[in-house]
Amino acid sequence: MNSKVSDIKITSQEFRYGVRLKYVLFPIDIRDIREVLAKNGFELSSIRGLIPTRPFTVDFSGDVGRKGEATVYMDTSHGTLAVYGKSNKDVIEAFEQVSKIIRNELGFDLHSNVWYYEISTHYAVKTGSSPILNISRIVGDNPHFAKINSILGEEVASFSLRLSPKDRLPNDENWFDISIEQDLLLAEVYHVGILFRNSSQESTKNFVLTLDDKIINLVNLIEGKI
Repeated sequence: MNSKVSDIKITSQEFRYGVRLKYVLFPIDIRDIREVLAKNGFELSSIRGLIPTRPFTVDFSGDVGRKGEATVYMDTSHGTLAVYGKSNKDVIEAFEQVSKIIRNELGFDLHSNVWYYEISTHYAVKTGSSPILNISRIVGDNPHFAKINSILGEEVASFSLRLSPKDRLPNDENWFDISIEQDLLLAEVYHVGILFRNSSQESTKNFVLTLDDKIINLVNLIEGKI
């Protein structure tokens, strides 16, 4: 997905959307989900090793199948089922399609016992300005930097801006981690990485709908435009 607002160009590098279920044992057998995905037009991913015959169960972590640009991922030991690709719209549509297939074919509703919904995404943002100078300016105005310089024996600057909810821990089900930094290879490109978790499907979808605007406003703030 590419979009351009004023002088900002945003390119989605990867978008992942899925659920973490509240089950000790994952409620969907990998053999069943492969069967129903194949039945509904998904190209199955290759699996290393043999899957035992029933009634034996098997833990599985990896790609299950693909349709178009969207890939289905499963991790039974962590209770995770997700879809990833480049377009957030396509990924969410594919996830809902997979959810509907599982409900209709296997009788299980993915939304019925969710611990949390999760988004993991990476964006490249180009504005024509220097990310490292802008980030250093907004983060580096801190009296402790003089002491840090003294400790390290060299003048330093902030490479990234990293944000998370105040007074919440990373293992909270409602949590996010937003990192904005200079791309490691391209000097004029910001890398924006986002991990977002929430127990509410509606809150998660609302976050996705406003995600581009949030990124644009954060970058504009960093560059002193707002």
